[in-house]
Amino acid sequence: MRSIAVLPLLNLSSDPDQQFFADGVTDELITNLAQIGSLRVISHTSAMAYSGTHKSTPQIARELGVEALVEGFGSTLGQPGAHYNSAHSMPPLIAICGHTPTTGN
Repeated sequence: MRSIAVLPLLNLSSDPDQQFFADGVTDELITNLAQIGSLRVISHTSAMAYSGTHKSTPQIARELGVEALVEGFGSTLGQPGAHYNSAHSMPPLIAICGHTPTTGN
């Protein structure tokens, strides 16, 4: 695998204001994957275009020109203003699409 995109993680909390947490986890995944020198990682901005899309995983991979996608969710648990809140994220699902991007050569 030489290329990957992290799709925007879903906010599963009942509080729409918690989307910042899911976006932060998405950014963290992109940043960490980008540290792998042999891996081309699609930018957050490009992947955000697929937030809430109903397109299939293979179609998104083709459009982004990647071999794999990371999908998942992130949310905080607890009530706003409570003394105890915890972060929760599901281990991401990596979909290997079997798509080999063209390089234009």
